[in-house]
Amino acid sequence: MNNEIKLKVNILPDEKEVICNKDTTILNACTSAGIMLNAPCSGEGTCGKCVVQVIEGASAPDSCEFQLLSGTMLKTGYRFACRSKVNDNMRLIIPSESRIVREKKVKASTARVLSLRPNIVKMYLRLQQPKEKAGVSHLEVLEKAILRRFGKIETPLELIRRLPNILKAANYKVTAVIMGRRLTDLEIGDTTRDIFGVSFDIGTNVIAGALININNGKEIGTVSDISFLSKNDRDLKAKITTLLRNPEEGLKELQDALINRINGIITELISKKKIRREHIYEMSAAGSSVMQHILLGINPTSLVSATHHPVIKRSIDADAAALGINLNRMARVYVMPSLSGFVGGDAISLILSAAMNKDENIKLAVGLGANGIIILGSKDRMLIYSTSASSAFDGIHINNGMLPSEGAVEDIKFNLGHKHKKGKDIELKVIGNVEPEGITSGAVVALLSELKRLGVIEKNGRIRSKEELRNSLDSAILNRIGSDNNGNTFTIYNEKRKKIALTQRDVKEIQIAKGTIRAAIEIMKGILKITDDDIMEVYLSGTYGITYNLERIADIGVFPANYLEKLEYLGDSTSIGAKMALLSKDIRAEAEIISNSVEYLDLASREDFQDEFSIWMNF
Repeated sequence: MNNEIKLKVNILPDEKEVICNKDTTILNACTSAGIMLNAPCSGEGTCGKCVVQVIEGASAPDSCEFQLLSGTMLKTGYRFACRSKVNDNMRLIIPSESRIVREKKVKASTARVLSLRPNIVKMYLRLQQPKEKAGVSHLEVLEKAILRRFGKIETPLELIRRLPNILKAANYKVTAVIMGRRLTDLEIGDTTRDIFGVSFDIGTNVIAGALININNGKEIGTVSDISFLSKNDRDLKAKITTLLRNPEEGLKELQDALINRINGIITELISKKKIRREHIYEMSAAGSSVMQHILLGINPTSLVSATHHPVIKRSIDADAAALGINLNRMARVYVMPSLSGFVGGDAISLILSAAMNKDENIKLAVGLGANGIIILGSKDRMLIYSTSASSAFDGIHINNGMLPSEGAVEDIKFNLGHKHKKGKDIELKVIGNVEPEGITSGAVVALLSELKRLGVIEKNGRIRSKEELRNSLDSAILNRIGSDNNGNTFTIYNEKRKKIALTQRDVKEIQIAKGTIRAAIEIMKGILKITDDDIMEVYLSGTYGITYNLERIADIGVFPANYLEKLEYLGDSTSIGAKMALLSKDIRAEAEIISNSVEYLDLASREDFQDEFSIWMNF
């Protein structure tokens, strides 16, 4: 009986051999070898996705194959694995596009797991040297080897010119570096383990870079630095307006300063982790649309004009060397698409990090920073609002405000009713365990929450005087209350010629920031005709390095108290989004869709915005 006859099927390039019964389909033979083919039509022969090339032992094509495959393909052994049967011992090649790849999964954020599908692929090849007078070229040998395992690629002329020398030096053992569908380089020997990328959050105040192992998606190092804006001139709109009065020189000054910061971070990353610069093949970047324009050397003045129109919205794939970024000589730079006005890849990164574009459930995501972002909705409809009023949460406009760096107070604990071991009524957590120089916005939120609880700050935000509180607080806390020209103050540190105090103006800045965010949330809920109960998940994102206590954030009124049980802190979502784009072509496609589907709102022009804002400024 035919089904008792055993035949061998040799599968390339896997170099697997399987024994099967005669008349077994190639699809079943491959499955028994643990190789999954893409066959969504379940053997009907209608999808054309399970194409294989039989190089020995091909059976005659059937009617479906005659209809869908060209005459040339049939002559050279191409068949549908779901239709063609094993009638003889067989050798076949499975192209990469016919396979179901069991992709590696990477946990990108608390809300998102993504498939590892980078734009960069490395492939080790052991090529056969062309025989004399065989009429086969070096390029043909190379491209056929890649075709069998990956598919069709484009080989640039510059590489073709170097091809004979590379193959000779490598004894025909090379690693192909493929970006997209373009063969960008050949490296001598097996370098498949050495494939890295860098992702960047190009923030207004902090630039954060991460070194990523493309093979497994793991972050192996991070470095951050203050942006090119000086400590005394951190208003990006003012900086642009001033410098671009002379557009050519002003733009070049901004771009050079940003590129220098990026190159400095890359140098620090590779020196710390002992990674060779030429093994970094791609960079991804996300930030506000202004920062993305500056990175690319595109004049951003239209963004600070009355129209707020960006020059570009879509993503950009640029030559790293042309931008002056020091990576592999063939490296590329992917820059996220934008949405509108100042809303760029930072907002798209927040949506991606919270998986808002993938879920039918309604979610709320808020990004605190120089450019505050509020997003509400689901994959069916999403609203977004952006405000510079939230810059107080980035430390801007706060007295003694600091970005997270050595000397910054990042948390505050009140030791009331018992003394700290050093006899302090207030315990300061300082980055670097040094004498404090300033305070982060996370610590400001913690301080406001405690002062509100103690009754030092009234509902309207006024800091009460020492006289008003004399009979309700102990002397240690009372002695911290003072005043300046703008009202009362509360001092948290006053030693060694350094004084750090919360002022009435600081409280006002936080009130404006939180009032704007909360008003936006309330109006968006009205537009979508939903209630708090309809919002299933709430996410908070902040500037790189800054952490917030979620209970204290809710306590000062950024969110309603009943959001606390569904509130989660993402961290720096812009960094997360840039990393996701580096690791997955699917994420890049999602980013483009988001760029053209999210509804941007100009809430400040609405009549009801001021009413809501006035309500939610209060604590």
